[in-house]
Amino acid sequence: AFKLTERGAPPRAQYPVLSSANEAIGYVASGTQSPSLNAGIGLAYVRPEFARTETPLQIEVRNRRFSAVVVPKPIYRKP
Repeated sequence: AFKLTERGAPPRAQYPVLSSANEAIGYVASGTQSPSLNAGIGLAYVRPEFARTETPLQIEVRNRRFSAVVVPKPIYRKP
């Protein structure tokens, strides 16, 4: 699971996931805009070494790259 750390268009299925070194490491399986977190969130398939919580990622959305971070599931803010 990941959460965008900067404002941008919501991630969608098949968008590329890149490491902080701009290396292609996977792709988005599903994504959307979270109204409660006010951020783009999603699930992605990435290589195991990039699946640890707090790992920085980049999601390519409409030919622009946005910073993201791996977060534990479930993705929501407790009230």
